[in-house]
Amino acid sequence: MSWTWSGAMDQVYQIQTWDNIDSAKVPTRIQYANDQPVAWGFAAKDSVTTFEWFKLLLDYENLPLGVRTSQHVQRTLARLEGWSGYQGNPVKAAMKVTRHYLARLWRHGIEMIQDQYGQTWADGASCKVVITRPAIWSQKASARTRKVAKKSILSDYSPFESVSISMISEPEAAAQAVLLAPTVRNRPDITRPNDIFLVCDAGGGTVDVISYEVQSLNPMKLTEFVEGRGDLCGAIFIDNEFECFMRLQVGPMDWDSLSSNHRERVMDREWESGIKRPFDPKKRIKWTVDIAALGRSFAFSGYDDTILHYESSILP
Repeated sequence: MSWTWSGAMDQVYQIQTWDNIDSAKVPTRIQYANDQPVAWGFAAKDSVTTFEWFKLLLDYENLPLGVRTSQHVQRTLARLEGWSGYQGNPVKAAMKVTRHYLARLWRHGIEMIQDQYGQTWADGASCKVVITRPAIWSQKASARTRKVAKKSILSDYSPFESVSISMISEPEAAAQAVLLAPTVRNRPDITRPNDIFLVCDAGGGTVDVISYEVQSLNPMKLTEFVEGRGDLCGAIFIDNEFECFMRLQVGPMDWDSLSSNHRERVMDREWESGIKRPFDPKKRIKWTVDIAALGRSFAFSGYDDTILHYESSILP
């Protein structure tokens, strides 16, 4: 979530504080008690009434078969169907959940800016909200998103005199950000009208690939050159594979006996920060995962889907 002033577009600020957690992103997750939201983002704990992946259901009728039948989408559908707020239609349920989530995201962003600039910082000002959407979404899904965004933002707290809402595809937003960066914008040898760029937007859930042609530089205008394609193959699937791998190596009963906080620490500290982010496929090194709750340390090395070495030891 980012924001800027209309008169200083080269200065973009990010909301990076969520429930005392510093992060550039917040999970698209919301938890309910009966029909009422009780927690969202990092604060939402896993339960049968905690929903993720609901955004994809806004385009349910047009989801590729592989996406619609995926474990994540099917689990979200099953949870929605067992939820007291379910109205017999997955799209309507997804719209309701999305509206609740966006309302909380919007209010949090406003409150963070008010904490810095004061309660009256937006008095009399106009606000333009730009929402990104997956490149593979249909017009119907975009219309649904716009509808729930209006209900979430315009019906909820707003210090602005007026608010307008527009949408842009996620890869186009990424392309605009890169091409408008000073290091690129000030290099006419890099970007010229009629140039074509291929953009890969690799996110947490979906990965979209799309190409754009530069129509003009000032103002920056892009048009879609080849229709975009996307699939569910984002970072979370890598995380899930590692968690399945650890569960197999540790033993299903021992892994499942760990509290959710212990598992989250393993996934965040040992995996996210210790293995995944610094991973270099050109280097073969030994990785160690310490699980203090079990008093054991697990070490392994390898690549190309092959564990070349694996060992388990007792922590001192």
